[in-house]
Amino acid sequence: MQPYAHHLNYDFTAKVDSSVIVNEKKVVGFIVGSITSGSYDKWVEDSLNRNLINYKRIVFNF
Repeated sequence: MQPYAHHLNYDFTAKVDSSVIVNEKKVVGFIVGSITSGSYDKWVEDSLNRNLINYKRIVFNF
């Protein structure tokens, strides 16, 4: 997960509002938050997601 986050090159600060685990066996869940400063480029995330091997669905929705 750390190499994925590093390659995003995002430069923002976010506040986590809540987190929910949907399936404990598969460790599936989501985090809800909001950007407090900076911005991000959705297209960088889309291009990296096409090459994911270990994590099939990682999405930042702000």
